[in-house]
Amino acid sequence: MKVDKSIQTARNNLVISSVLLCITGLVFMIFSETMVNMLGWILGTILCIIGVIQLIGYIWSRTSPMTLLISIVSLVVGVLLFAHPGWVMTFLSVIIGIYILIEAVLKIKVVVEAKKQEVKGWWILLMVALIGIALGILLIVNPFGISKAFMFVLGMAFLINGIQDLIQAIYTKKILNEMSQEIIDMEDYIEK
Repeated sequence: MKVDKSIQTARNNLVISSVLLCITGLVFMIFSETMVNMLGWILGTILCIIGVIQLIGYIWSRTSPMTLLISIVSLVVGVLLFAHPGWVMTFLSVIIGIYILIEAVLKIKVVVEAKKQEVKGWWILLMVALIGIALGILLIVNPFGISKAFMFVLGMAFLINGIQDLIQAIYTKKILNEMSQEIIDMEDYIEK
């Protein structure tokens, strides 16, 4: 039996996204201080540009006062984020912590399936999922703000999530191969 092409494509996509997550995690861990400032500056710049565009649009067309309000708020928030890039990190740590927590909890289902299939080493995936849960809770409960430690922990969380996905892709292939072999064995048994 050949593995369904859509399953193979999904597995390949999982491997690619896992590698990208691992690389992102390593970059965040190695260049943690730079990443804090860069993220705040980028978001601040984007909000300033949106504010200027909205303000120009309001001046030219005198649309609604809401457009003026949006432009002013965007400019103020953009300037504040640019001046204090760490503020955005506190907010992002909570959002990213929620994401990592959900991802890790969903991985528990994969662990249960791997254990049911008696796949060797299923406990490794369980340990990685539990570490992911712990990191997610840590990012939600104790956001680190502008510190380098936050970016390091964030990078570690990305790296662990990428490793989790990579392990899941490996186990998926192993389970599919085992299923294929069982079907071949059954077909041989029926033919006899």
